[in-house]
Amino acid sequence: MVLELYKEGNAISDIAETLTITRNAADATVHRLRAKGLLPPASGAAEASSDQSTVASEQDQESEDDKTDGEEIPEGEEERGATKAELVAEVKRQQGGVTSKGATLKTTTVRRHRHQVKVDRMGDGQTAPDGSGHAHRCFRYVLSSAQGHEHDLVV
Repeated sequence: MVLELYKEGNAISDIAETLTITRNAADATVHRLRAKGLLPPASGAAEASSDQSTVASEQDQESEDDKTDGEEIPEGEEERGATKAELVAEVKRQQGGVTSKGATLKTTTVRRHRHQVKVDRMGDGQTAPDGSGHAHRCFRYVLSSAQGHEHDLVV
């Protein structure tokens, strides 16, 4: 959804407001999309400085995550964000053709924890609170950040 809104020319702050996520989460998502080659490199000084601050904050966050993440990824399980098509297919598979029923998806592990999120067929829902008492909202298969971190959905 961030990709579509950004390609339509929406500003990052507008994307964040539309998706009810933080500006940092929207900015980080745009940066990841650029890193994956789904968006062209930033042009212009304003975007470049925004991207540089995002890169710096993501590197700081990754360093912090590296310090606190002690959980190893189970063998055979990938800790990568799923594409929207993969998520939609998983929801349809879990629903078994019944559109009124939700589906449960997992998140990637961040800071030694992960969540399960119950979503409807549109990809909207919320995670159950974890041991620290926080939860993440999900809107169109994009999880909001909470307590200074964010997760990606996996299949």
